[in-house]
Amino acid sequence: MEIDFIVQDHTACLTIDRSHGLNLLTPDLMRELEAPRGRINDDPSIRAGILTGHGTKAFCAGTDIQQ
Repeated sequence: MEIDFIVQDHTACLTIDRSHGLNLLTPDLMRELEAPRGRINDDPSIRAGILTGHGTKAFCAGTDIQQ
């Protein structure tokens, strides 16, 4: 899994964990984002969502055109 998902204090945090590739988005990663996004939408106790990227160089460098 390349998405870390935690909920704390009514806030969901999704972290893209592909720092080896500057968190490039792949088709599989985009599909993987659907489950936590659905949970955020369906859970009334979650009041906010944060999308972030692992590492220090980039949040997300875009789409992985190799895939």
